[in-house]
Amino acid sequence: MLGLALGLGLSYSAPPLRLASRGLGELTVALTHSVIVLLIGYASQAGSMTN
Repeated sequence: MLGLALGLGLSYSAPPLRLASRGLGELTVALTHSVIVLLIGYASQAGSMTN
């Protein structure tokens, strides 16, 4: 999950994807800031995603 968040964060503005300039930046920010951050917070406090 953390790898996915880092990958999306880097692809937001780093070449060659630069999702922000292609119109997919809003979707990337919505996904990372709403879903992924909450799941990473839960996993870090609970110890795993399966508890």
